[in-house]
Amino acid sequence: ALTPIVAYKMPYEAFERLVRRDPKLDVALLCKLCDEVRRSERHVITNSQNDARGRMASFILWLWQSEIPALTNEVRVTLPMLRQDIADYLGLSAESVSRVLLQLETARLIQRKGPRALELLDIPGLRHMASQF
Repeated sequence: ALTPIVAYKMPYEAFERLVRRDPKLDVALLCKLCDEVRRSERHVITNSQNDARGRMASFILWLWQSEIPALTNEVRVTLPMLRQDIADYLGLSAESVSRVLLQLETARLIQRKGPRALELLDIPGLRHMASQF
């Protein structure tokens, strides 16, 4: 997990009874599962076919879309992990992560607002960079 979570352990039989009692829960869990599979698939494709800038742009956009409700104008993103962890997640070195952040800032796509805070200056530009595979 990238952020703090609360996890519960439940026997499978109790979980199955709960889902059978509430069909909305069944559909919600299926939708969440499909969303997570789609995100994992996109991560694998992005890491296998994008260069470092494309990987980082995809990662930043993923964080922004995960963190920000759809109907706000918020353009800030908090990096939930250290650069080495980001590097491991993206299949890069920590130095590459730092270099790419500087390149994105120089290109006026982002602006760093602290060690873990970014402001997105050009979301369409980030999307374009993320989709170049």
